Amino acid sequence: MLAKNGYIFIGTTHGFSYFDPDYLLLKEKAGLPIPTLIQKMDHTMYISPFEKELRVFPKEENVSVFFVSPDMMHGHEIDYSYRLKGFEDHWQQSGNDGVAKFSKLPPGKYELQMRASFKGMNWDGKYSTILLTVIPAYYQTWWFLSLVIFLAVLITAWIIYSISTRRLRNKLAILKQQQQVSDLRNRISNDIHDEIGAGLTRISIRSELAKQNTEATQKDYLDVLQTINSQSLELVNSLGEIVWTINPQQDQLESMLAYFRHYVNKFLEGLPLKYAIHFPETGDSMVVPPDIKRNLFLILKEALNNAVKHAQAHHIKIDFELDKLHYTLRITDDGKGLCEDSIHHFGNGMKGMKNRASSIHATLDVTPSPEGGTVVTAMGDFYDPG
Repeated sequence: MLAKNGYIFIGTTHGFSYFDPDYLLLKEKAGLPIPTLIQKMDHTMYISPFEKELRVFPKEENVSVFFVSPDMMHGHEIDYSYRLKGFEDHWQQSGNDGVAKFSKLPPGKYELQMRASFKGMNWDGKYSTILLTVIPAYYQTWWFLSLVIFLAVLITAWIIYSISTRRLRNKLAILKQQQQVSDLRNRISNDIHDEIGAGLTRISIRSELAKQNTEATQKDYLDVLQTINSQSLELVNSLGEIVWTINPQQDQLESMLAYFRHYVNKFLEGLPLKYAIHFPETGDSMVVPPDIKRNLFLILKEALNNAVKHAQAHHIKIDFELDKLHYTLRITDDGKGLCEDSIHHFGNGMKGMKNRASSIHATLDVTPSPEGGTVVTAMGDFYDPG
């Protein structure tokens, strides 16, 4: 039976049942979808009807959002589609299954838009929304990226600085080497002028005096010749020392100590005294700068000369010690010691040795020896001649 309000009544054994036939008819518009579940990896959670935002955390790479239209009576006649605003602009069709699937979404804030329409009918342009926020991992945050950029800039600046500094040091080392060579040449020039020039002048003067002395006997001429011969030998030795100083093949520590030993043996040979040499058997190829090599030799030479001629020593000991780059040259004698007479003769020599030690950034000490003589100690550090 059809009522005036459109309801249909049907009689049953228990009474009358009625219904609205319009409710059973397919509508033109499907109800707006409602998000019901969110599945992140293997975890599924219900979505509250009052939820405004869904959050996806780092490592939750696979995300599915389920949604459904409230038109349950005609659910099988509904087509669903979705769009993630901010990530894509076109709608994704999901058929009769209301589910939006995403994988490895980049961090950011998005709006998930969901729509529903009956099959064969046009969409009315309405959709429901819910916010979807993908939380960035720490390495995707702005502060971490800023830190990485800052460190990259800092490291790049440090590399540029290091390269520039290394190049500058190399240039300075070359300039230093050139300056050392120039200084060494100047010193050699001065040594040649002072030693060789003075020696040749003495020989010339003695020769001239002998030539002008008309009353000179044969013995006088022999004495002059003997003196000239001695002075010539001294000049030859001086030239040998200068050549040894500038010879790069003699710049090793082992070569320097061998030359020292040779000079000591030659200088003290035949004298009425005893001496001992204590040099380390290093076998070291360490390069000794020419200025250190020459000045240490001249300090050794002056100290031995004072011990023999002025202190009248009977025992002399020469020690050389090396600790990494630190060296110690020590000459010990048992002579007169630092008495007034020896100081008078030793004064200029001591001043000269101190000046030579200072020129190679070394220290020189002249102290009394426990045996009653004198100890001359030169201490300093080897440095890179390059």
